[in-house]
Amino acid sequence: MYAFALLVPCHWSWTSVPLCSDVVGEKHWSRLERSSESKIAFPAKVVLSRTLMDLDNYLEELDTPSLSKALVKKYGARGEEQPLARTCLFHNELASERHNPPPKIADHPESHKRLQKILQRLRETDLLSRCSVVTEQDVVEIETDDLKGLVHDNYLSVLSELENSNQDQLYAFGQLFDSVYFTKDTLKTARTAISLAYEATELVWSGLHANAAIIARPPGHHALRDAGNGFCVLNNVVLSAKRALKLGAQRILIVDFDVHHGQGIQRQFEDCERVTYFSIHRYERGLFWPHLRESNYTFVGTDEGIGHTVNVPLSQTGAGDVDYMAVFWNVLYPLAINLNPDMIFVSAGFDASYGDPLGEMRLTPDLYAHWIYHLGSLADGKVVMVLERCVEALSGSTLRPLSSESTVMGSCAVDILNVMDIHKWHWPAMSDGDLAVFDAKLREKERSHQESVQKLHEDPANESAIEFEEQDLLISERKRPRHPVSLKLARLNFSRGKEDTGNIHQDALLRLDSTNYPLLPAKDTLKVGFACDPSMTLHKSEFDSHENPKRISVVLAKLKEMNCSECTLPATSNSCVK
Repeated sequence: MYAFALLVPCHWSWTSVPLCSDVVGEKHWSRLERSSESKIAFPAKVVLSRTLMDLDNYLEELDTPSLSKALVKKYGARGEEQPLARTCLFHNELASERHNPPPKIADHPESHKRLQKILQRLRETDLLSRCSVVTEQDVVEIETDDLKGLVHDNYLSVLSELENSNQDQLYAFGQLFDSVYFTKDTLKTARTAISLAYEATELVWSGLHANAAIIARPPGHHALRDAGNGFCVLNNVVLSAKRALKLGAQRILIVDFDVHHGQGIQRQFEDCERVTYFSIHRYERGLFWPHLRESNYTFVGTDEGIGHTVNVPLSQTGAGDVDYMAVFWNVLYPLAINLNPDMIFVSAGFDASYGDPLGEMRLTPDLYAHWIYHLGSLADGKVVMVLERCVEALSGSTLRPLSSESTVMGSCAVDILNVMDIHKWHWPAMSDGDLAVFDAKLREKERSHQESVQKLHEDPANESAIEFEEQDLLISERKRPRHPVSLKLARLNFSRGKEDTGNIHQDALLRLDSTNYPLLPAKDTLKVGFACDPSMTLHKSEFDSHENPKRISVVLAKLKEMNCSECTLPATSNSCVK
């Protein structure tokens, strides 16, 4: 969008008429007509009138929110002559150096080195050149007082006093929390991370950039309102989502694929229907940190937020790309389609990656890129997140195909079915999943289970209905779940012990060869082949499902409308769209 200025010729001078919704149109035209000094020729008068009308119509047709004057002044207006990068990348490299682990745990995995390595890789692959880059020096840093009401006053007060503490006091203070350390500049560093997150949220929501990637630390998704937790100090994602709500977002989706459950995010929004939290994490029936019952799939939110907490707790280590894609297509994507979010935040922890000693999963960088790519088709592409392979997807690079594996792990298939079974009451698109990814034994077991569930609906007193999987933590009946779950019960830890990560030596870890992941060309350098047979619409489910013929017909109609469908093959019966 341009910031236009229309120059109107008058007999004494050139008068500048700014193009703003409150100053153009009849107001100024009437003023010019009334002016006895105005001697504009009739043809010029007609041209001017039409120009003003056209510009007014253009403003009304814009599908992005109005840009604030501050953002336009700072970043300029978007337009064809001066196009902004699709992705805006934020980082606090300078501030991050001030929040480093103390000497006793110098090799702690959450350190400044982590951010340095990410930025180094982005520079080596020249991805930074595809983005607009914003650092902590480019934004106005929020003050501690700005966080009041969002963070507990006592916690803020204690953090403010850290700058006067010595190393021993800082280390002792960290021991009062679960898996977190502090430095003299921890609060200041955390404020820079939040400042960048706020700026990213405003830029994406306003439409100046399609999406944003934030590479900042300390991280945030475990942080509680009144305490640091799990390497996290202040909850960046929570505060950013609240910022988006204040800007006008009505439906926000938070996607958390860190290998640990983000209880800090879940607790902030568990009773809120405007924010939906999705998390896939290692769980192992509560044996994995943070050892909380609320991390299980049976916890779906409370009060107005029932159904807006969606946990996918993995029962086994070793999950790979194919397992996570099965979760995406069977749980996350149907959820997102039903929700139709205005904006998406990704809490992007990458400790489920191959070689991470804590996560013990087997994900490749390309898996994250595929998730981000498909999420980008929602919420008008308004996605705020982080990391290299995902920056590729955000900036428009072509995705590498995922390596093929035989089938989804049996335990992962069970986890998916359990999540779908409990959330189909809240999200209709989960009522009929794509069971083709599961083996015959599981498909038959699910069919039997659904018959049992149907009997329970017809006769709630019928005790013949059985659980899909026997677990101590499963709810005991399959009629519409009675929620909220008792918070006192849900918040009981399975283990009172803290997670002792100790020092981790990076050089000893398993690594994927980075030479196997070259950058691929941008999409605009490739040509796309398009093929479709209308007879495909004859394949449909007897039940309501997000996979139905309408999906194809709507796509075809849109392609025709945009003149994107073209056929160069010999025309056979129903072989081409156009």
